[in-house]
Amino acid sequence: MMMPQIDQTDRDKKLKNFISRRDLSFIDNSDPVSIAIPYIFLYIHNFQENGDIIPRFGLTRITDKFRLEDFVGVIEVYRTQDMLEVFFDYNENSNIDSGIKGKVNDKISKFYEKYKSENKLSWIEKGNRDQAIWLKKYISNNELIETITKRIPKCLNKEELIHITVPSLIYSMDMEDAERELLIIKMRQAWGQVKYRNKIKKENKVNFNFVTDKRTKEKLKKLIMYL
Repeated sequence: MMMPQIDQTDRDKKLKNFISRRDLSFIDNSDPVSIAIPYIFLYIHNFQENGDIIPRFGLTRITDKFRLEDFVGVIEVYRTQDMLEVFFDYNENSNIDSGIKGKVNDKISKFYEKYKSENKLSWIEKGNRDQAIWLKKYISNNELIETITKRIPKCLNKEELIHITVPSLIYSMDMEDAERELLIIKMRQAWGQVKYRNKIKKENKVNFNFVTDKRTKEKLKKLIMYL
């Protein structure tokens, strides 16, 4: 029995119409973080039945909350387009009340606007593999992030997406502004120290090679004199 084919052209049209919605005007195709924040936001939060985020220190009965990790985690994301697909399905193809969706989307919009207006993570670079490896390790070992999220999205393991997913994670978490700012400051300082150590190692290696080459040349000169 053949499986029904998905009309990708129709799907693309629906996605285009979806991101054109007035309430989703924060989605900017030129900024992948605007797509990653909705995905990660849905992944890491628990919600009350009315769509409010459950505070990380709040006392809420298990029957009064729902989470979307299972919904958003079904698709393995390899690119921001996959994240957009998940956000689309959450809004268009899930049976969650439209009022709740609207409330959640409004929160996501505010999180993204905060990220844009503060502009505190521009030092995270696309294509910097050393930084990507370091960020991946830093996030996985950070106790504060682990405490807040409880479940770090798998997409944080992909080095090629880390310059997108780390800012999205930081601005999707349930944190006070001062708490987030301190996290970013500590993270940037830690990376600065790593860069400095790497620079010193590189300079020492160059100096060592220079000294070694100089000694080799002197020995060769002496050998030539005796020939």
